[in-house]
Amino acid sequence: MLCSALGNRVGEIKKLLVKSSNAEREGFARKMKRVLEECEAELTVVREEQTRVIELVRKTTEHYQAGASRDKEASPFQLFVIVKDFLNMVTL
Repeated sequence: MLCSALGNRVGEIKKLLVKSSNAEREGFARKMKRVLEECEAELTVVREEQTRVIELVRKTTEHYQAGASRDKEASPFQLFVIVKDFLNMVTL
């Protein structure tokens, strides 16, 4: 998902920073390292929040669509597609 893509990008930036560090860029490297540390801390918070939200979506889907959790291939967001389709039919 999005968090893993962001985590991968942060990792790529860290590798690039290590490769490009030299004496004349030392100030930039030090500042960038702090930015990356802050990014990693934020990503940790976002991952935890993402896990919490996915669990709420799973519980909501199970409540309104009993047995849906047994279908492992189904998207947990399928319930929202159903609601969207219903709202489109009602508002026409």
